[in-house]
Amino acid sequence: MIYAKTLRLIVQRAEAAKYSGKILPLSSVVKPLFNHVWDVLSNVPSFQSEYGIILRHLLAVRDYSFQMRKRVYCSMFLQT
Repeated sequence: MIYAKTLRLIVQRAEAAKYSGKILPLSSVVKPLFNHVWDVLSNVPSFQSEYGIILRHLLAVRDYSFQMRKRVYCSMFLQT
C-alpha cells in the first residue's frame, strides 16, 4: 500500500507547477502509467482507492488523456 501512496504523491506533485517547473512533466511515461493503473485497478481491489485518485489526476490533463492506448481506454470505460 505504501508504494501506491508514493506513486499517487509523485503524480500529484509532478503536475503541480511549483514543484516541477515543467509543462506536462509526465508526458514521456503517461502511456505505460495508464497501462499500469489499469492493470492494478482490474486485478488488485485493495489498491482501487489510491489508483483511482492517480487515474483522476491523469485524466484531468487533456493531453495525457489523448495518449491513452485504445485497448486501455476500451477496457476502462467500455466494459459492461
